[in-house]
Amino acid sequence: MRDLVKDRIVFATDFSPLLPDRTASPAASVYLPLHGGDDGFYHDRILLGNLVAEAKKQLTASFGKRSFASLAETLEYIVANPAEIVGDKGVRGLGVLATNEQACVYRLPFPVEPRVQVGETFFLKPLLRDFQYGSRYVLLGLSADRFAFIRGSFTSLDRAVLPVGTDDQFSELYPLEYDGRPALDYTTLEGHMSPYHNYRSRDDVRKEESEKFFRYVGETVSKHLMPACEVPVVLVALPEHQALFRRVADIGCLLDEGIEQNVDELSTAELLADAAAVIGRAREARASSLIKDYANRRAHGGSTDDAAEIGMALVERKVRALFVEEGRELPGTFDEATGKVSHETKADHGERGDLAGSDLADALAQAALRQGGDVYVLAASDMPTKAGAAALFRY
Repeated sequence: MRDLVKDRIVFATDFSPLLPDRTASPAASVYLPLHGGDDGFYHDRILLGNLVAEAKKQLTASFGKRSFASLAETLEYIVANPAEIVGDKGVRGLGVLATNEQACVYRLPFPVEPRVQVGETFFLKPLLRDFQYGSRYVLLGLSADRFAFIRGSFTSLDRAVLPVGTDDQFSELYPLEYDGRPALDYTTLEGHMSPYHNYRSRDDVRKEESEKFFRYVGETVSKHLMPACEVPVVLVALPEHQALFRRVADIGCLLDEGIEQNVDELSTAELLADAAAVIGRAREARASSLIKDYANRRAHGGSTDDAAEIGMALVERKVRALFVEEGRELPGTFDEATGKVSHETKADHGERGDLAGSDLADALAQAALRQGGDVYVLAASDMPTKAGAAALFRY
């Protein structure tokens, strides 16, 4: 029984378009801040138990006890095994989205407010920061004859495996985990340098061979490793290699700003900090640019802060970016199939307590994410409007 319950738990790292806007069984969304340390772990475990007890109470009131037996077993397993569920010490918050069939656990690099929501939908708003542009990225470590392809997040770096047939003889020589040792291992083409000829300088030969190699790396990344260009790429290389690589390679999601150091001279903590700074500036610049587009296109119908118009735009799949005010809830519901927006909650009509479906901003954000749109959670002072939610259209 223990293994059966354990198999229902998956650890998620990104928003899945497969998360339904309505579930076939009752859904529970549980959020827990984590404080670290022995004392913090003890209090976090007590709070988690209290939140799960509250979730079961709400589920019983809304759906009846027999309708969520498997869901309850899964939540009880999570309470009984907090160390296994929390994992990394760098985790500062926990999000659990559970049904009778499965529980998705999000280990978050930022704290969240303790919260329980139950209903026919998940409540994702506390997770939105983890789904924003730049929460996942790639570091491309590069020197004259070797490279590393490292997937990153707020808290971790993991060396990626090259696809079968893409110079596997090199990638198989090195460990897969970037674990903070003094120097990184790389996929390497060492020994590929051309012979030295007395009629050409060694520098000329090296430059020519580096250019060949950089073209190879660029093609490998764009054609095999990231054909969809789904996350930003940060180049980690010395200034002279930055300039040459950017001249000969064509990677659409390569950020203009890189980390101008040898990747093998940086510790894990230093590389994470440098990457976070670059990604943070890129996110701010991207959001600022989109907000300017919002203002410029408002008069021509290319953007709106009217919830009903946002709903219809989502049905038409034309929302490019959605801006949501941090910490603000917008009472109401959204039907993703029809685009209908209501500013009355189900509770207003005496229906069962689908609290998760009563935050309009959360429902709009989920729909935008399912369609591949960008969602930005902004402070009130940074929002392009005072309405609490606004959308920029693709066309």
